Amino acid sequence: MAGAKSGVHVVQLKPISVPQNLQDGNKFVKWDDDSTVGTPVTVKVDKEGFFLFWTDQNKETEFLEISSIRDTRRGKYARVPREGKLRDTVTMGAQDTPLEEKTVTVVYGPDLVNINFINFCCNRRETAQEWTDELLKMAYNLMAINASTTTFLRKAYTKLHLMTDREGKIPVKNVIKMFAQHKDDKKRVEKGLELTGLPMGKNDSISPEKFTFDCFLSFYRHLVGRSEVDAIFEKLCGGNKKKGMTVDQVVEFFNKEQRDPRLNEILYPYATPARVKDIIKQYEPNKSYAQKGMLSVEGFLWYLASDDNSIMAPEKFDLSEDMDQPLSHYFINSSHNTYLTGQ
Repeated sequence: MAGAKSGVHVVQLKPISVPQNLQDGNKFVKWDDDSTVGTPVTVKVDKEGFFLFWTDQNKETEFLEISSIRDTRRGKYARVPREGKLRDTVTMGAQDTPLEEKTVTVVYGPDLVNINFINFCCNRRETAQEWTDELLKMAYNLMAINASTTTFLRKAYTKLHLMTDREGKIPVKNVIKMFAQHKDDKKRVEKGLELTGLPMGKNDSISPEKFTFDCFLSFYRHLVGRSEVDAIFEKLCGGNKKKGMTVDQVVEFFNKEQRDPRLNEILYPYATPARVKDIIKQYEPNKSYAQKGMLSVEGFLWYLASDDNSIMAPEKFDLSEDMDQPLSHYFINSSHNTYLTGQ
């Protein structure tokens, strides 16, 4: 477009940082449109900022993906009960502070049209304000929205650790429920658990302490296989994937296969052996391989799934196109029916 300005940075890119208060949790009374009485709960956010979760007095835990949050509201924009009995059961703290000032309304859903509401009432205006502000920041964090495959695997791992029974263990049936949609899937999940050395019986449960993230990654590897990655790795190794990739082979892969040749060499320099050694040290799970400067197929996979292999450069996440031109200078993305109805 003639005369248009280049994109500008509109927000500062930072990873999600969950305040300690939200990790430790606060006491709230939860209610929604179907409630007749409020439910006392302790509300928390996991340290990664993936889930908002709450536990009631019976130690039953429910959770909500923070990425599904569309808005958070407090004050005159919060929802408050109209029915007197429900209002009485959710009211906490000083009576001279309006209920809406102590209420956090969370708006969530798959999009901005199909939304639901859940409400949390606390005893202090400042507490409601902190939760309202911080949850919205996390929901629209650009680095979280454009996260790597490894980050989403960590999210799945975190979700499993929230799906515990009253004894604090992860039932195998919850693992199956999360990953299996039919009988064949169920068999694959059970086989994956068995190959990882984890319990696989329908009445078994897994200790969270033993189910580390590395253990979860091993389970994932057995579950999905990733034969296409194995095939690429074997080709890069010259047909001997058991031997692993040398530093020189990884450098060649980065510079010839991964790098866009149109990039400026000064701004986007070629990969060097020193850089490759750092990557091997970071992603190679086999210490023996790492010490030799070799990359195994597992290390290769975890590199491909990492933030270092992002499809889009992070500095591009927050670019906003110039919106100072007349409306006629822009294409309008709209449906055919919109023009017909004039809406």
